[in-house]
Amino acid sequence: MSEKDTTPSSQQGENDPGQTHPAQGPAQAVKQKRRPSPDSQRDPGMPLEAKDAEAYENDLRGRLGLLPIGVKLPLKIRRQGWIAAGIAALAAFVTRFWNLNHPHAIIFDETYYVKGAFSLLRKGYEGTWEGAEKANELFLKGDYSALKDSADKVVHPPLGKWIMAAGQWMFGSDNGVGWRFSTAIVGVLAVILVARIAMRMFRSPLLAGFAGIAMALDGMGIVMSRTGILDNILAYFVLLGFWALLLDREHSRAKLAKRVARGGFRSLSRAPGAPHVPADPWGPRVVGRPWLLAAGIFLGFAGGVKWSAIYAVAVFGLAAFAWSLSARRIAGVRLWFGAGVFRDGLPAFFTLVPAAVAAYLAAWIPWFADSRSWGRQLAKEAAERGEDLPLTGAPDAVNSFILYHKDMWHFHHTLSSHHDYQSQMWDWIIQRRPVSFYWLGTDKAPNKCGAHSCVEAITSIGNVAVWWLGLAALIVVVLAAFKHRDWRAWAILAGYGAMWVPWISYTNRTIFQFYAVAFLPYVVLALTFAVGVAEQIVGRAHSGQPRLSFGFISGPTRPVRRQSVPLPAGARSQLRNAIAVRFDDEPLPPGAIPQPLPGTPRAPNATPTLPPNSAAQYFPGAPAAFPNTEAFPSNAETLSPNAAPASNAAPSPNAAAHPPNTATPPSDTKAFSSGAVSSHPEHNQTNRFEPSAGEAIAAGADAPLSWHAPGPPPPAPDVPPEFHSPNPAVPYVAAPPQKQWWEPPARRRTGVFFVGLVTAVIVAAAAFWYPLWTGQNISHSFWQLHMWLPSWI
Repeated sequence: MSEKDTTPSSQQGENDPGQTHPAQGPAQAVKQKRRPSPDSQRDPGMPLEAKDAEAYENDLRGRLGLLPIGVKLPLKIRRQGWIAAGIAALAAFVTRFWNLNHPHAIIFDETYYVKGAFSLLRKGYEGTWEGAEKANELFLKGDYSALKDSADKVVHPPLGKWIMAAGQWMFGSDNGVGWRFSTAIVGVLAVILVARIAMRMFRSPLLAGFAGIAMALDGMGIVMSRTGILDNILAYFVLLGFWALLLDREHSRAKLAKRVARGGFRSLSRAPGAPHVPADPWGPRVVGRPWLLAAGIFLGFAGGVKWSAIYAVAVFGLAAFAWSLSARRIAGVRLWFGAGVFRDGLPAFFTLVPAAVAAYLAAWIPWFADSRSWGRQLAKEAAERGEDLPLTGAPDAVNSFILYHKDMWHFHHTLSSHHDYQSQMWDWIIQRRPVSFYWLGTDKAPNKCGAHSCVEAITSIGNVAVWWLGLAALIVVVLAAFKHRDWRAWAILAGYGAMWVPWISYTNRTIFQFYAVAFLPYVVLALTFAVGVAEQIVGRAHSGQPRLSFGFISGPTRPVRRQSVPLPAGARSQLRNAIAVRFDDEPLPPGAIPQPLPGTPRAPNATPTLPPNSAAQYFPGAPAAFPNTEAFPSNAETLSPNAAPASNAAPSPNAAAHPPNTATPPSDTKAFSSGAVSSHPEHNQTNRFEPSAGEAIAAGADAPLSWHAPGPPPPAPDVPPEFHSPNPAVPYVAAPPQKQWWEPPARRRTGVFFVGLVTAVIVAAAAFWYPLWTGQNISHSFWQLHMWLPSWI
């Protein structure tokens, strides 16, 4: 082996994350050259040993946001997640299927899609209906004589209407259950899927149940599930694509972690948390992404319902590409961007897009199979007029298909006729202009409400508790995405970007508020994320991420070491402790020393940082350094366990009976305090939280386990570490066991209460609005009570 190969990794170049720290002196650098580490003696191109490779793979998986190999959430938590989804599904089933046949009328755009689905079921293509209102009346009576043999020009792909036709085939075409069964069952399935996605993203059954209930009790979702139109089916297929995208993220990252850990390395990093550098500068290939293929199929089916799904293909594809770049960079790949483009990006493109195109074309198979369908003769008619065909030499069916799509594209981009209930995309997120789907005024509605005048109305207003709180939650999601780079926040924003943002380019087109049902799941996920962050019950995104809380909005906070001493008795101290618990979950107990912000210069006599064999080596959540004591010069000597006593200090009469860091009698404790604090207690950080002598003795060995400030030097690496307190009245206490990063946070009473409170608000709003979502017979004054904004009328 050459001299260059035997050089320690810290001397191999600037690309090595384990290079010599600037704080090391020249002598240390020379010593390191003369005594290379064992890692520097091995061939960098050789793979790790099996045990080391498995350990490194688990380390990579943690940094990539994956659970360790073979590890699942505890069975109890998984069962609770399914129970939460089941409860949400039950709520969705009741709200969507109760009295589904009411109203027994063709409402809003059902006049196009319900009759179109019946025509597909009866003829195999969409025929023309003679007469508008008259055809609807005959259809309600089971008279289908208005359906003619001539084909009807339609402007949406046929898959959604075929799915609706399945409901009519099962339950008949003469009742509302048959017309609306497919959209209703799709609505229930969407609620279950949202609950499962929330469980996968946040690993909390409580948040999964919250997301499912919020989705189940949203008014727009209920109205669209109880109406035979296409948008609910579109939203479900896009949501399926989103779910498959999340699974692909996990699957592809697991493959990358395995192949990196079991491959060769250019250099091995000794810095904690830094990855080894793979020998291949492009990193390993990740071949085979079945879940990305499934995502393409689902999104292609969504496009077979409505064309707006094409934006989901683009945005979700970009999300998959960005996650691939991030994964390779985390894994230590040197040319991570180029590898992300050529080894991940291009293969992903040729997996996602062809699958979506194939699924979209499959939705048109009945159109190709029946020559009576509208548009099948467009190529023949164009040739007769002497016009050029799109593909010379292609079959007429293919050219007709292309011409048909050009016609549909022209329609969707030129539709500008005024409608009373049209709105703009920025109105949807605040529910400014909902759509009236059904209305029976006082002159037509039966008098069943018990009042002088009764009405029946169906309005697509969303649950204001979901949408208005969701608007505030969106701010939290954006902050988490840009400030903490939380992939879950970016995934939620991808949903917004796919199904809401593109409508900004259609400000001159006639569009409606109920289109927002396509991004309703991501509003619910945003609200769930914000609620979890607010109460610190959302799981961590990866092993290196701190627990999110509202503290991340205002920036870093001063870390605090906890001590096993009684809580402060003063009102000011109790208030500060309550605020710390609420926002940072790090209360400042008596005797604790506030820590300086990162980058604060340390005094020359400040306590040194923990050595490598400290508690941080055993417990990732433990503090990495002793508290800085430069702010307390009068206490520095007293707090140091190795400091020599002052020359003029008289030995304590109880010194032999009470060694350092053990409980002392009240007289000694008082003497310790009086010698260390200033004459202004309100300006002394240590004294104002210091317990009384009696409290310190009472704490003793029965004090709760918690973090402690500096004490004697830490034990040897093979001995479990202990944390020590600067207060001699507090004994040695063993460090508490730490949870794994992926384990769900403990449920706090305040967190459960807050989730329950928000859920109660959502349930109350749903109970208040449900009569207007289902067309119940209500008094006119009760209907007016719901019209909070003039634009809602």
